[in-house]
Amino acid sequence: PNGEEFVATFVLKRLLTAQKTVLIFDVGSNRGEFISFFEPVAPTATIHCFEPSETCFRYPRERFGRNKRIALNNLAVNDVGGSAAFFEPEEGSISSTTLKDVAALKVLQGKGRPTSDGSLRAHGVPAVLLDEYAAQADIKDVAYVKIDVEGGERKVLEGMQCLIKDNKVRYVQLEINDCNLLTDLTILKI
Repeated sequence: PNGEEFVATFVLKRLLTAQKTVLIFDVGSNRGEFISFFEPVAPTATIHCFEPSETCFRYPRERFGRNKRIALNNLAVNDVGGSAAFFEPEEGSISSTTLKDVAALKVLQGKGRPTSDGSLRAHGVPAVLLDEYAAQADIKDVAYVKIDVEGGERKVLEGMQCLIKDNKVRYVQLEINDCNLLTDLTILKI
């Protein structure tokens, strides 16, 4: 397993020895890779997945749509609810993001292509704050939050301030990479 999977396995096994089931938020589910990972590691877990790309969301919907322990949400997670601009360097890209500058960086890195007229593909997607989502679903305890949203990690964290402040989240795993340099999010600022 990679480093992310090693840490998640360690944490989830530790949590499951203390209680029978846990609740996981998978923010930036993409094609469901982490859902596939979480299922055998935490077979009793309830997993709430969030993926705004309709193309990517198709995969977890087909693979896990009948699993009652997995809540599939074709939504962006953000610091503002309603809708968000969503940039896809190319359809179904793993580099899709709610941040225009990050999408442009991905194109420069060769991880996507602009449209024929040179612009970035952008469209509106439904968006939710994790604080509001948890309140509406009456979620009181989130054992593990995985965040991989190509530079939008700060917005996700800002949209879950109440959950964090009220100690309703036990572990947060987030990806920090070159995208986060554009948003000024570093491990020191978390």
